[in-house]
Amino acid sequence: MNRLGTNMPENNGFNSIPFINRPSRAGSSRTGSSRTGSSRRVSGTGTRRATAIVRAAFKRALIILPLLIIAVLSSEKAGALQVTIHDSQFTIHNSVPQPIIDDEQTAKDEDGDSTTNTDEPAPKKIAYITIDDGPSRAITPRILDVLKREGVKATFFVLPHNGVDDIYRRIIDEGHEIGNHSYSHIYSSLYNSTDIETFKEDVIMAREYIWKNFKYRTVSYRFPGGPMGRSASVLEPRREILSDLGYNDFSWHVDTGDSRSGQTDKSTEALTANVLRNTRGREQLIVLMHDTQSKATTLAALPRIIAGLRAQGYTFDILRNYYPSKETNTLHRARTTTDMKE
Repeated sequence: MNRLGTNMPENNGFNSIPFINRPSRAGSSRTGSSRTGSSRRVSGTGTRRATAIVRAAFKRALIILPLLIIAVLSSEKAGALQVTIHDSQFTIHNSVPQPIIDDEQTAKDEDGDSTTNTDEPAPKKIAYITIDDGPSRAITPRILDVLKREGVKATFFVLPHNGVDDIYRRIIDEGHEIGNHSYSHIYSSLYNSTDIETFKEDVIMAREYIWKNFKYRTVSYRFPGGPMGRSASVLEPRREILSDLGYNDFSWHVDTGDSRSGQTDKSTEALTANVLRNTRGREQLIVLMHDTQSKATTLAALPRIIAGLRAQGYTFDILRNYYPSKETNTLHRARTTTDMKE
């Protein structure tokens, strides 16, 4: 507080003005009347200057008040209004509070950059390894060994083979899925455009074979040879039958090529590359491979494929847990290889 008892800022430029002109000691020897007249003159001068200061402060208040009102009314967001006075300059700042970021919501990446976490989890990439035409005595147990060692579950689209009941049971006991891949695997009868009943009977026979022998209910179906290249008039009636019987039918997204007629190179390296180079980062990826007595390179490629898919961020599951994603057009049916050619 200054000498006038007001709240004017001490550094406003006015505190350098003398409020009272004190007489020098040299003038202290003057007569009393001279001192009295001098005191009156000094007192009058101080009063005039004090009055001028008060008036100046009042004028400044009249200027500041409208500016304050304008700033408040024009402010879009609540904030602190700061007034700066320097001599005859007036500045008004409308400071908007910055958002507060919770430290627990900020993560540091390896480079030290800050990224704010969101409530939505990152998309989960799931690969479904599917193995057709088994089980076989020579290959299936070794495939199961690889899957067990890697901690991966797969879907086996099986056919009714004799003398391998123990392998069927092992597939089930180790948590893999058995899918219906038909009873006969004979294309000419299954896809006869004038005979839909043969297809239905074949599906039921395969289903009953698995249920009767292993008390396992199948819910996933794969067309022998796949649906690609077959007309809608052949496929749609058969899909209606499958739906009525409680099946979801699945094709695949990537193929090892181990049974592809045009695949001349069936080496382990080629089969692995056919999968890993064609995943396209899909959230849902169905992988096709086969299980017969001659598929030694398929067996050798399996651990490499698993490792490569993991490196691309995939986890693994069975098809009965398949769920639709933005990359699929239908609820239960994966798009065919033909559909994938974009």
